[in-house]
Amino acid sequence: MTKRLFFLIVLISFFVGALGSILLSRFFIPYFATATGWQSLNKLVTSSPIIINRTNEVQLNEGVNLIDLTKQAGNITVSLFSKDASATFLGNGVIMTSDGLIFTSKSILGTQRELTAVLYNGNAYKATVRAVDPKSDIAALTIEEKNLTTPSFADGFGLSPGQRILVLGQSNLAFNRKLAQGFVTNTAMNNKSQLWRTYSTEVLEDSFETDADVNAAGFVGSPVINLNGKLVGLVGSSLQKIVITENIQSALSSYLSSNKIIRPRLGLTYFQLSKTLAVLRGLDRAGVLVAKTDPGSPSAGKFLPNDLIFEADGRSVESESFEQVINRHSIGEVKFKVLRAGKEMEVIVNLEPTK
Repeated sequence: MTKRLFFLIVLISFFVGALGSILLSRFFIPYFATATGWQSLNKLVTSSPIIINRTNEVQLNEGVNLIDLTKQAGNITVSLFSKDASATFLGNGVIMTSDGLIFTSKSILGTQRELTAVLYNGNAYKATVRAVDPKSDIAALTIEEKNLTTPSFADGFGLSPGQRILVLGQSNLAFNRKLAQGFVTNTAMNNKSQLWRTYSTEVLEDSFETDADVNAAGFVGSPVINLNGKLVGLVGSSLQKIVITENIQSALSSYLSSNKIIRPRLGLTYFQLSKTLAVLRGLDRAGVLVAKTDPGSPSAGKFLPNDLIFEADGRSVESESFEQVINRHSIGEVKFKVLRAGKEMEVIVNLEPTK
């Protein structure tokens, strides 16, 4: 008998035996066990499930090397010091353009108009304050350097609870930075969903919440990045509010076009009402409920208390914050649709630059 024939016989015998075992346990034994005197055959089979007790350690693999991500974010992070002999650490900044524009928190400036900026490689530069944002905590500085690493931007307003973020803080002597990491715990839109709280169009307050410990010393002005290494915010003032990228980008666009950070002024105090909050206020739709107008502002004489603004330039204000609606708008005319005393009407306002 050849080896090939031997293995063929063994293989056939294995499959025939397996098939026979299945037929015997599934059909023949249960059938014959129903006959009188043959019940003991049931002991040969069981219909109970097979239970495997096994404990495994499960690790969440996010597909991200956090060490590399931290180094990557460090390339866009700047340490800022006072320019006097004390060289006091003031906070951090984020490189915005390859030719040396840096954004930081204006809360660290005080009366200083010149600081020292230290990059990831230890190189130090004179940083000159060029502009401050009249509505947010952003300040713009410049240094004399070329070919710097700049960030990519991601959506900050639309971050969802559970998304993970990283924040880089103060560096040590070896230029390794503090790291805070955590999860988004509340969205920017949901932060505005407070029934009795009013907001002003002259202050940018859209900010997501996180459980990352950004209240620790050394994080003011720091970049906030997602797991793709993209910028989603900048840690703000002593209140540690995060300036979202939408407000960073609009400030950047304004500065690059005019060497200033210009914001449109409306001069309105309002309630941001979701559908649910509108129902609680006895209204039939979501929108912006006017509380009051600032004297001498573009909105003065245009809106009345309890006007419900539900549209701006043809776009609904239901699914986004009024702050974003106004601050992406250029200076000039805006057409609002308003519900006043149960009647729809159009209100035209000319936005002015914020002083």
